[in-house]
Amino acid sequence: MASMIYVDLNRTDDDSERQKIREALLEYCKLDTLAMVMTWQEPGKIAEMR
Repeated sequence: MASMIYVDLNRTDDDSERQKIREALLEYCKLDTLAMVMTWQEPGKIAEMR
């Protein structure tokens, strides 16, 4: 869905709307990256417990 919204970012001429979409995508990417990092950290934590 984020990639479809990214395409829409380039279809609008409204600078205000473009900025709003850009900020929302950056926030989404930040949270998505955090989730991936946390997912990768969990197996290491479990392995340390053994």
